[in-house]
Amino acid sequence: MQVYDICLISDWEYDRDLLFQLESRLQLRGYTTYLIWPENLEETLSRLYRGTLGFRYLFDRASNTSAEFFDVYHALHSSGVPCFEDPYTLLRASDKAVMHAEFQSAGIPVPNTLILQPHSERKEIELDEQLLKTLGVPFVIKPANTTGGGIGVWQDRRGLEDVLRIRQEYQSDKYLVQEQVLPKIRGERRFWFRVFYGTGDVYCCWWNDRTHVYEILLVGEVGELVLKQIVDIAHRIARISSLQLFSAEIVLDSQERLIVVDYVNESPDLRRKSCYPDGVPDEIVDRIVEALAEWIHRELTESNAVS
Repeated sequence: MQVYDICLISDWEYDRDLLFQLESRLQLRGYTTYLIWPENLEETLSRLYRGTLGFRYLFDRASNTSAEFFDVYHALHSSGVPCFEDPYTLLRASDKAVMHAEFQSAGIPVPNTLILQPHSERKEIELDEQLLKTLGVPFVIKPANTTGGGIGVWQDRRGLEDVLRIRQEYQSDKYLVQEQVLPKIRGERRFWFRVFYGTGDVYCCWWNDRTHVYEILLVGEVGELVLKQIVDIAHRIARISSLQLFSAEIVLDSQERLIVVDYVNESPDLRRKSCYPDGVPDEIVDRIVEALAEWIHRELTESNAVS
């Protein structure tokens, strides 16, 4: 059997630079690596099932979104191979209805929200229009799970008919109907932030919700207290989600309230700004990749010590 130290997998073409960079950092530490993409997935699974290929660690950016790649996770997990990150943990964290309840219980500020059962479970719902009005007009409607890059999210909705129609779009999914949170505006600056959490460290960015362009957030731009609160929220989300890598969107509104508007983006998009106009600042990507390499190194070292 040919055994590699680390297997890195992704089903998304825009992950290639990220995985190549992480692979390079791991190889510098002396580890052997093996990359799995859609084009070599079938061959790799065949070798795994025949017992001619093995790995000591799995860095997984695919199993939670691809049934075919989940077979890689399952084959390795059943053999006791540790994984970053477990797809079941990702699945729980990606459910906005679950995270909304968890955040509320933990005192993390979230938009006022109504959660609706899936249309496939209950076609007819009784929704009080007066209750709907407590969210304010306009409001936002989004599926609990079928999201990513704004997929399925409806802004500027105004009435019950919108809710009844839109919840049929993804009939097996729960829906969140939320107040529309508007950021504080100073000049051309919208106080909308995206934070990245990577194995214990928090990286804060301005994120324009209209253009999707990032800029690194500096302490003097929002004040030390606000920045400290943003970092604290990210750490609390990490504890609730049990994830080591994610992003979240946080808004400072006109009343100076910080509100988490997009709860947990598991397996976050880490395309580089030097390559894509709406990419993450290169400095942050570099620091996250280094942190990931250190995390994997530490887990492999501890695994060796135990064995």
